[in-house]
Amino acid sequence: VNNVPKDVTDNSITGLSPETYTVRLEKTGYHTWEKEVEVAAGEVSNVQALLISSFPEIKPLSITGARNPKMSPDEQKIIYIARQSATRNDEASSGIWLMDLAGRPFNILSAPKLILADTATVEYSSGAIQWGADSESLLIDMPNETSYLLNTGNEDLTTLTPAERTALLEEWQLKQEEDLALTEEQFTNEIRALLPPEDKNPVWSPDETKVLYTEENDGQIEYKILDLRPEEYKGIAKSESDTKLYSAMSVSTDQNNTIRWYPDSRHLIMFEESSENIGQISIVEIEGTNRTSLFSGRVIDGETFPHPDGSKVIFLTNFTTSDDQNNLYSLSVY
Repeated sequence: VNNVPKDVTDNSITGLSPETYTVRLEKTGYHTWEKEVEVAAGEVSNVQALLISSFPEIKPLSITGARNPKMSPDEQKIIYIARQSATRNDEASSGIWLMDLAGRPFNILSAPKLILADTATVEYSSGAIQWGADSESLLIDMPNETSYLLNTGNEDLTTLTPAERTALLEEWQLKQEEDLALTEEQFTNEIRALLPPEDKNPVWSPDETKVLYTEENDGQIEYKILDLRPEEYKGIAKSESDTKLYSAMSVSTDQNNTIRWYPDSRHLIMFEESSENIGQISIVEIEGTNRTSLFSGRVIDGETFPHPDGSKVIFLTNFTTSDDQNNLYSLSVY
């Protein structure tokens, strides 16, 4: 605290006079964490720190090749495509694959599963795939305009007529709107009036107490967070004075960037592209503090997928010069 060693975590520090302190946490093998913390008279200031490993472990998750990975709306599953190519001629692996991220002992990921294999008559891996709002269903639109509905649980496959496809998409859209309405119902009208409009790309945090959105000014995209349950306020915000607004980061509109919520709702995972499919994966606190690089190198399509427990980040890359060797890898965070 203010460059004076105090104690080991997890512990309480008492006897501090009311003022702002620089708190630093250090641990061998981890990036140093530092933050300004305001201490008020008669109140407890809670400090929550995420220490990031200085030596992250990278592990392959797929070996069949992977294309177009997509995370389910509940962020518990990833689907991807594997296809034959000039350098990968494996008919048995071509099709649509599912990776279940649901909790298992010791943070062990389930092995990917081929849930819909290509056949001699239908190459499902050539279709455009979209998750349903229930995180169980997949819509597969083929190049010949045929559409299929796949249940990822029982692997039941149904051919859809154009009318059925339209009705299904309308049903999914309605489900999304209903879920959003339920989330917003917990807040007062004054708080709802503060919520950013759709054109600012709002995304709710996993705990549904914060909203990430964008604002564009002078060639810069600013990522902002509206916090509706700040640490200082013991409950859901009821008025504007109970909220906090943070600016997490600002990037050029010329850059290809992707950003996602980290599962703890206190951090963001971001990819910043420096050249085509090359860039940096980093993690940053919602206040824009303690930004830490996790990986620099090739990240195909710039997509990153945090594991539900936050222990790792999943991304598509390869360590060769051939696009046929793209696979999903996990990168440990702590």
